[in-house]
Amino acid sequence: MTHAYAVGNALSALGATAFTWSTGGTTNRAFLNDGRMDKPASSGGSATTTDLTIDLGAATSLVGFALLGHSMATWTAPAVTVTGADDAAMTTNAVTAKAATSIVQTAPNHKDALLAFVAVSKRYWRLRFVDSSARTLSLAEAYAVTSFTSLARLKTWGHGESEEYKLNSVETRTGETRSTFLAGPIRTKKLPFSDLNASEKAEVMAMWRATYGGASALLWAEQLNPTASAASAAEQECVLGKLTPSFDWTERDYSLFDVTALELRSLGREVGA
Repeated sequence: MTHAYAVGNALSALGATAFTWSTGGTTNRAFLNDGRMDKPASSGGSATTTDLTIDLGAATSLVGFALLGHSMATWTAPAVTVTGADDAAMTTNAVTAKAATSIVQTAPNHKDALLAFVAVSKRYWRLRFVDSSARTLSLAEAYAVTSFTSLARLKTWGHGESEEYKLNSVETRTGETRSTFLAGPIRTKKLPFSDLNASEKAEVMAMWRATYGGASALLWAEQLNPTASAASAAEQECVLGKLTPSFDWTERDYSLFDVTALELRSLGREVGA
């Protein structure tokens, strides 16, 4: 199992016109790369095949896409294929970076999916979403990864995860409680580290510093396997969130260090997600 992370969405500087839906959605394309999960974009129409074409402006080497806050959990047998090409029509020197991958629909991994692959350099990229039930796609964030940083060691004993759902609850005069579902799951991963050598400690510290100690978001890949083949369920697991608390370490033995467990809390989702 290879734990890895990425910082910085290669799509973050693009304008809304860089994103084209095959189904004609135009009004909220800016939400696709605003760094937030609470304002989703819509493909603008239902279809069994929906393409999202992205113009990076210049050939850019990518190693993966994370599809965050998607609506494919309610689809019928959803699959996604990633293709890169030298032209917007996706016909010149086209490369299938990631083969058609069946998207996980089981909680808590049913809202986000990571598609990692061997580095491919192209200007134009297409995410093809296939759904036999022909539903409109909703996507909170499209995240393009230029590089992953792997961790040499993550102590798996003692790790954990929690889920939180946001509810608005009201108690009536008769004592009945009624709740409205707002958002979730908001995931929190506990990342414990111990018995690290100096270089392993430096890796964890670099990860914490790369996000300014929780000021910016980090994309966590639970089990990185960058290949052109379809991603397994485990390889799709990812979390976009922020790291806490502050960085603290103790030398417990000669050149062996314990780092205070970090927590990665996912960004909040849109109401109703």
